[in-house]
This record gives sequence, structure tokens and C-alpha cells, in this order.
Amino acid sequence: MEICRWSRQKNANMFMDWTWDIIEKYRHNKLTPDLSQITSTLTSITNTLTTLTRTIASMQQEINFLKKPQQLPKKKWSYWSTKMFPKYQLLTDYFQISYKELYKNLYNEMKNTYPDIDLNQEIDDYCYENHLESCYTLDVIEHNKTLRKLFESIVDNLLEQNNLTDTNNTNTKIPTIFDKAS
Repeated sequence: MEICRWSRQKNANMFMDWTWDIIEKYRHNKLTPDLSQITSTLTSITNTLTTLTRTIASMQQEINFLKKPQQLPKKKWSYWSTKMFPKYQLLTDYFQISYKELYKNLYNEMKNTYPDIDLNQEIDDYCYENHLESCYTLDVIEHNKTLRKLFESIVDNLLEQNNLTDTNNTNTKIPTIFDKAS
């Protein structure tokens, strides 16, 4: 504290005077604490600590909840996806390519067959409508009834061109009581 006296500034002198007043009061047992101020300060500290404790406990509960692996519902395939998958499988086996390569070629075939359809714009529109940053092209095609029919016709035509159509699957009629021969 004596170092402050060396600065030769008014504030330093005022600080030193205040400090020595406190020390003198302490020496002569004249320093009495203000109990109301102490009580108020302790109450404030207690309230702050209580709030912090509650906040930390709440955050710990949230962290524990986030740590638990959440069970995601199993994705159910749509009727159209279920119907199309065996067709994709026939094409991948026939051309000996991966599904990724198949889809890429099917999208290109669609662009070549229907040049007026802009798949990229369809994807952007779908993402915008559904508040997504990205999506699969196949989801966009499945969502749009017109695109779905066009895409399915391309796949069916490829199957026919390469003699991959299964006559049992193309003519799947469910038997009923009305089918009885007369």
C-alpha cells in the first residue's frame, strides 16, 4: 500500500488516507461491521448459489438425457419403394453394377428421355417445401406422382429391353371368388 504513495497522484493519496483510517480503527477496536450489509450480502450470495445449483442440476439432467441412445423408429419402406426394389436388383445383377451406379445411370437416362424435367430443380423445390438442406433424388421422384410414373416407365422399359421382366410379377392378379370358371 505504501507503493501507492510514490505515485504522487491525488487518488493515490486519498487511497492511502482511507487505508490508514481503516487500520487505525482496527488497532483501536473501533472497526464495527455493518451487520445489515453483511446479512444482505450473504443472502444475495446464498440466492445466487441456489440458482447456480439448480441450473447445474438441470443441465446435468439434459446431458444425461442426451447421452442415452435414442431409439429411432425403424424406417418403413413405402409401397412404391418395395415394389421397385426387385426391379433395381434385377438391373444391378444384369449389368453387374452397384445400386449407386444404377441410380446415377437411371437419373441420367431420365434426363435424356425427358429433357424438359430438371431433376435438380425438383430436388431444390422438394427440399424447400420440406425444410431440408439436402435429400435423396429417389425420395423426390417418389414424392412427385408424375416423376414417379416416368421413372418407373424407364425402369420397366430397361427390364423389357434386356428381357428381364418376370412374367409372374408383371401379371399379378389376386384370385377372388369371381375368377371361377363357368
